[in-house]
Amino acid sequence: MMISIKYCSEEFLQHFKANFEVDYLPMYLDMDREKIKSVFNNEIVMSGDLCYEYHPLVLRSEVEGASYININAKIIYNSLKNLTTVQATKEELWFTLMNTVYLDYLLDSISVTKGKNNFERQLKNMLFFTQGNIRSLVSQHLSKLWWIGYRTYDSENVTNEYWLTDYFCRNDASGKAITFFASKFTNNRDFALGIIEAIKYCDDRKIVKNQKETYSFINEHFNFIGGVKVLDMMTRQQVVDESIRLIESLADGTIEISENKRKKILLNT
Repeated sequence: MMISIKYCSEEFLQHFKANFEVDYLPMYLDMDREKIKSVFNNEIVMSGDLCYEYHPLVLRSEVEGASYININAKIIYNSLKNLTTVQATKEELWFTLMNTVYLDYLLDSISVTKGKNNFERQLKNMLFFTQGNIRSLVSQHLSKLWWIGYRTYDSENVTNEYWLTDYFCRNDASGKAITFFASKFTNNRDFALGIIEAIKYCDDRKIVKNQKETYSFINEHFNFIGGVKVLDMMTRQQVVDESIRLIESLADGTIEISENKRKKILLNT
């Protein structure tokens, strides 16, 4: 089914945030679908020029663990691949889509998390950009899916463009996304793909763990060796090679870090 992208005005979004606890939080606590639909009516919601093929997201209650992130990142990115990166930074877009087109997913997410600690904070992360500009892109629950899909999509792999998406999302995708994609270096897609590919290569050889500490360790290394302009000159293969060299140097003891950090990064320690 082809539908248009949806968004609201910045003024409505700011009004909604300012009055959230009093006027709007109750309808989410009550999971009142009709009330939410009445708030996001045709006077509030606007349709954009971009049309896309809609596919429903997998509901969190239907799958085990966090596998829904991997599945839904591919669904959202496939559907909205024609969004520009500028459009994909707009809070008004993701906020409106979550409350309209993907309302089933939102309500299911609420049902899964309702009653848990910090529920209101989690709800705000579902709906809003609550952190810095870059971190919010991988925190708001719908935006996060698109950006994980975008950052891990490998057009060079003709047999499976999502091979690195599958790997990245295998363990704590949300934590890794915030740690890894908030880096100024990984704004360069090839740079990010090179690091993920290197970690997978070393993981397949039972050297390193696929978790956020590994990504942070490599980010810190590149942050140390050069500025953005220098690193932007590196090819993807050079990033792969440098990342593998770094991991192997850590494994053979050439690079020294705290034992606690080492255990979080390396296998068999």
